[in-house]
Amino acid sequence: MRDRLPEQEANIALLIDADNASPEHLDEVLLVLGELGTINIRRAYGNWSKASLKGWSAQTGPHSIIPMQQFDVVKGKSATDMRMTIDAMDLLYRGNVDGFGIMSSDSDFLPLAQRIREDGLPVYGFGTAKTPVSFQQACTRFFDVGALAITPSVYSKLPFDPKKDLRGVTMLAYSPHLLVVHPSLKANSLKELVALSQTSKLDFAVTAIGSAPHLAGVAVEKATGAKWQYIPYKGGSQAIGDTVAGQTQVLMNGMLATLPHVQSGKLKVLGVSKATRVPLLPNVPTIAESGVPGFDFNTWMSIFAPLNTPKEVVARLNAEILKALALPDVKERLVSIGFEIDGSPPEKLAAVTKARLEQMQKIIKDAGIVIQ
Repeated sequence: MRDRLPEQEANIALLIDADNASPEHLDEVLLVLGELGTINIRRAYGNWSKASLKGWSAQTGPHSIIPMQQFDVVKGKSATDMRMTIDAMDLLYRGNVDGFGIMSSDSDFLPLAQRIREDGLPVYGFGTAKTPVSFQQACTRFFDVGALAITPSVYSKLPFDPKKDLRGVTMLAYSPHLLVVHPSLKANSLKELVALSQTSKLDFAVTAIGSAPHLAGVAVEKATGAKWQYIPYKGGSQAIGDTVAGQTQVLMNGMLATLPHVQSGKLKVLGVSKATRVPLLPNVPTIAESGVPGFDFNTWMSIFAPLNTPKEVVARLNAEILKALALPDVKERLVSIGFEIDGSPPEKLAAVTKARLEQMQKIIKDAGIVIQ
């Protein structure tokens, strides 16, 4: 069984379970796989409606992700499961790839991961803390692209405890959320939005209950006295699509997926969640400037290892990752989509994680959010 890619330039197939994965994490996935080789096949499998396909395409278009329509459900197995498995086996036997990336938070692809590894190819899994441990362990490497600082406080049961089971390696980069509204809304600042919410019904689209954008919205609501109704979706593409269409009026979402809609005029930005203004939007005030002092709520990409990983191994990983972050094309790509590069030592990541856990615990406890 091969546990790593060949020494020469490797070809990787990225297969995405679009029904159980959010495109807001796609850049993290592509960044990791891009360091391992060339991603020559990029396919997203889902039971697409016209609206969901349009939303997904809007967020993933620049990455050349091909949406794959599903077969009908067969023998109790999901269409996504059937189609992705068939395509993976076809690629495997043709010899087109040297490894697979599988992006999903579902357990359906455990047999597929096991089958690929039996044939000698590595599997890189991408999911969240709720991804079944069996699938995580079946992968050559598994990467958690979910909200590590949030899930312990939101979910009553998790397969691991980030405070006890993980050791930080480095924080790669971080990016803010954008507070946006439909252009028809008569609010051009956070103050005006809060006032409007107290006299009019506003629907606030969130990628999921307990997600980082949802909690950022809750924090703003509590700090300002705003009143809105949260409308949960299965992912950012649907939440953005409905806000662009005017079905929902307010949205807090990651900069990567939301900025193109701001630049096209389909959404109006009122604030950024970072403590300081971002270079890509120099004229947009921070939420902290707009009446919520100290507000700082970012998405950050970090790398963790199992707690028992030797310190010298963690140090070596940190050093090699910092070399990759210093590459001009990596820096240019991250900055162009709104990320600020960090590259911190393990000690700083540990401190940031502890502070973020405490921040999330307070927001979640005060709001009474629990997901079984």
